[in-house]
Amino acid sequence: MAALNSKPHALFLVLISSTLTFVAMVLLARSGHLHIVSSIQEHIHKEYPLTTGANCHCPKPKECIEPPPSRKLFPKKFAEVPNLRFQGTSADDARKIDWESQLLTPNGGFLMVEEWDYKVQGYGVSMFHQLHCLTMIRTMLLGGEMPTAHEAKGDEWKADPLHFLHCLDYMAQAILCAADDTLEKPTKTVNWKGNEVEGIDGMGHTHQCRNATMLHERVLGSELSPVKAASIGRDTVFP
Repeated sequence: MAALNSKPHALFLVLISSTLTFVAMVLLARSGHLHIVSSIQEHIHKEYPLTTGANCHCPKPKECIEPPPSRKLFPKKFAEVPNLRFQGTSADDARKIDWESQLLTPNGGFLMVEEWDYKVQGYGVSMFHQLHCLTMIRTMLLGGEMPTAHEAKGDEWKADPLHFLHCLDYMAQAILCAADDTLEKPTKTVNWKGNEVEGIDGMGHTHQCRNATMLHERVLGSELSPVKAASIGRDTVFP
């Protein structure tokens, strides 16, 4: 009987020992896990300082991470740009305004990238693609030929009279992607007859914009000195 009673007692001791071992392992593992997470957080905070400024949109501002310069948003009040807006009295006057030279880089807005095999390849950049599309649609509306150099290097697409439909599709998606929620309240404006009316012309309202100049300079600089493939993001100009 003594031998039989000792067996359950031994099993109970084994069970207690196993339980304590398991709890200890969990605590050690949890401690190590928290240490790893803490190290990662410290690295992120050093790389991107915390901020509570206008660019912080997280639920807890004190824990918001400052975005890199290329991702920051800046207030920009829209106003008419004389060099882009038609100020004359005829389509001929409008044709004299060269949108391409004012909005695109000399090579059309391609980022020149030195790839891993040392070959230089031009990458399209969405901002410039959108501007190219606007330029192309404007040229067509003014009775000019449809330029397609941004999409095709050869003459394959130049004969397509409906290529502008691609641009309309592309621009619609780009606008939806940005999802600009700036409110534009009705104000006094002047219509084409010169009469003052109440309407919404989009001018005078402050938007939150990314730094287009930084992107323009990056792409323009790559025309003289191609950027290394390792210096760009997987899908973006800036890493």
